[in-house]
This record gives sequence, C-alpha cells and structure tokens, in this order.
Amino acid sequence: MQESFVATLFSIYNMNKLLLILLFLSVNGFAQQFFQKKDGTKITVADNSIHIEPGKKRIGYLLPDSKKEMHVSYKVLDFASYGDFFFKTFPVDKKDIGFFVLAAHNGKTLLTTKRTRIKSRGGFESTYTHYDVLVIDKSNNVLENLSFTDEKNDRN
Repeated sequence: MQESFVATLFSIYNMNKLLLILLFLSVNGFAQQFFQKKDGTKITVADNSIHIEPGKKRIGYLLPDSKKEMHVSYKVLDFASYGDFFFKTFPVDKKDIGFFVLAAHNGKTLLTTKRTRIKSRGGFESTYTHYDVLVIDKSNNVLENLSFTDEKNDRN
C-alpha cells in the first residue's frame, strides 16, 4: 500500500514538473516580436508596436523602453514576425512589396496585402480597401494573382 502511495506522489511530482516546463516554453514562445533586415540584422521591438505603412512602403516600430517611433523601409526589410503575423518583402515586377505570408508548401507561397485608398469625386471622399492575393514560386514568379476591393460594384 505504501509503495503505491509513493509511486502516486512521484508521478504527481513529475507531472507538475512537466506542466511547469510546458508553461515556461509556451510563455517564451509568445514573447519576442522582431524584424530582420536583408543584411541579417535582427531587431527586437516593443510588444505590439509594429505597424505596416503600405503607402510609404515601410513598417513602423518602437524599440523596448523607447517612445520614439522608428521606421524601416521595404527595401532593407527581409521579414517581420509579430503576434500571429509573418510579414515579408518580395520583389514583384522589380519592386519590393510587403506581403503577409499565409502559407508556404512545396516551393509555393500564398501571400496577401491590403491597402486603404481614398477616392474623391465631386467634393466627396470615400475610402475603400484594395486586396491582392498571390501565389508565388521559390523564384518569386507570380503563379496566380487575385485583386479585388470592398466596394460594392459589378467589377468585384
């Protein structure tokens, strides 16, 4: 009877140790938000500070313990990893364009980007969002391309 009690205590101890290790690993997995430049430089940024500026072809960020906003252009950016997002620049039609990577498999990558546009007509302004979804191969050739907006018209 005493041996089974000791075995139970030992298994509970090992289970708790395993849970603590798993908890530590899962907390650590969410901790770092960073981007990497094309030259290999990795920059860790403050939590929730990365924002994409597609019109200016750059991303903005804050360094840890800093209030001054910094920027990195798409020309020098390789990728940014923050939260559940992976943002990477690709040369498309000889231009560096930033895309969110949705999936990659067998040398093909599914990408998406969105840009908010302002349309002016007759003194009135309205905004709409333009979306691009692309499939590229490992040589960055566009295999499929789908473009659409959130406007309500027959072209969408």
